Amino acid sequence: MRIAVYGAGGIGGSMGAQLCRAGQEVALIARGDHLRAIKEHGLRIEWSDGSYTIRPHMVTDDPAQVGEVGLVILGVKAWQVPEAARAILPMVGPETRVLTIQNGVESPYQMAEVVPAERVIVSIIAGGGNMIGPGVIRTPYSTVTGSGTSSIGQLAPKKAGRTEAVARVQAVLEESDFRVAVPDDITIAVWTKFTWWTAHTGVAALCRVPVGVWRRVPETRGLWCSAMQEAVDVAQAQGIVLGDAVKLQDGRLDTLPPAGRPTSAALDILNGRPSELDATVGALVRLGRAAGVPTPVNEFIYAALLPQELKARGQIAWPE
Repeated sequence: MRIAVYGAGGIGGSMGAQLCRAGQEVALIARGDHLRAIKEHGLRIEWSDGSYTIRPHMVTDDPAQVGEVGLVILGVKAWQVPEAARAILPMVGPETRVLTIQNGVESPYQMAEVVPAERVIVSIIAGGGNMIGPGVIRTPYSTVTGSGTSSIGQLAPKKAGRTEAVARVQAVLEESDFRVAVPDDITIAVWTKFTWWTAHTGVAALCRVPVGVWRRVPETRGLWCSAMQEAVDVAQAQGIVLGDAVKLQDGRLDTLPPAGRPTSAALDILNGRPSELDATVGALVRLGRAAGVPTPVNEFIYAALLPQELKARGQIAWPE
């Protein structure tokens, strides 16, 4: 299977590198200094006790140069999906499948506005990485230690399970040392992650202290649980039953390293970069309003963080 990774940053780049290392024919679509570095030196993947460098089949900033492929991995940030969905069309043929790997719950549906929904494969990717410089990605995992089990599933029809197309993608990923599960209903897995990711992003960005600190403060931990419960309520209104998700995630909170880093979205907010605030907390607020479900905790978090987000995007300026 020919594979293209559109957006070869932290997660997309590390996935593309692992696929390439396993012998898959991979094209990376990147830009700027990152593109030039990969062309000149290859893409370097580092972790705590090792590294490797791959040279993909093709590196370009023009999807038209790649042509039709069997699988497009959409590696851009959530807010870039509508534009990216149109940009990848030169690589999309009748049998092409598009794998969305974004945080949040809206990007698969945004993709389905451009290509048929049955060609969109939704994923929750375990692992990933962060770009630490042009052509260099650092990941907490190696192909030796693994990165947990990823989940994939077809967007439509709902509860499609392991279709022939999903099975092909699963096989390619597993041949490349990914561990992959195919749940009966991928939306449950997506929303389960969304409840965790959204609450963790909002609270971590508000508190600006390590998780080992704020999880010990009853008031702050309560804020986090309330933010998650609102997500569960919004999911319920859409027919997605998450059961005891809040209780399970609350138990998971204590397993995190005390000095563990927050989500990538929270890190972007803390560092003054454009973030996925709108695709996480903002999306939950929007979906709650549409479903008639109150989300006062997440509305507060979103409103409190929005000025910094707008500044990061150059939409407002702060006084000198």
